[in-house]
Amino acid sequence: EVKQELRPVNSSAAAVVAPSDGYVWLDTDDITASSNFLLKSDTLNPEELLGFNKAYSDKFIHGGTAVINFLSATSYHHFWSPVSGTIVAFAQLGGLYIANMDPCCISDHRRAYIVFDTEEFGTVAMIAIGIYDISSISFSSTVKVGATVDKGTELGMFRYGGSEIITLFEPDAVKLDTDVVAGTASGDTAVRNVGQGYGVAKKKSSRR
Repeated sequence: EVKQELRPVNSSAAAVVAPSDGYVWLDTDDITASSNFLLKSDTLNPEELLGFNKAYSDKFIHGGTAVINFLSATSYHHFWSPVSGTIVAFAQLGGLYIANMDPCCISDHRRAYIVFDTEEFGTVAMIAIGIYDISSISFSSTVKVGATVDKGTELGMFRYGGSEIITLFEPDAVKLDTDVVAGTASGDTAVRNVGQGYGVAKKKSSRR
């Protein structure tokens, strides 16, 4: 377990925090139904990310924001809640299968998602993507529908290094730090430890 004093969690109610150690960047601030996210060589749209759960994926497809957190092989491969709120859905999806090591026969990587209902950001979805054929994802006992979690609550772990997390926000819900946005274009990717803020909630709108 990580010692709390080594990974302090941003206590501002308006802050969204990194769910893992590693690199962080803006993927898009204009999610649509046809958005395709390249994640560990899989190309997945918002519905596929959330297991074709349209009740939640539809919340993000009219101009939502997608943020990537990338864990290198040497990162600590647990993940934590980026927001405070109530868990309203979670599931394990997909898996990687290789026939005779033939690249033609690869299917989607293992992934898992958690959806939160929050006061500051509305609905937030966090999707974890594992690596290759050693890619199990385990949820902690904290992950239950109806459970209330605080930012920085441990939610699970990857069983092997080199993984990725994509977090989806509703339209006009979050304002990202300038280095997170700028690094997307420049390639000078921002770095955050778990619990460090990478954006704040915008003023509440009609999204709730």
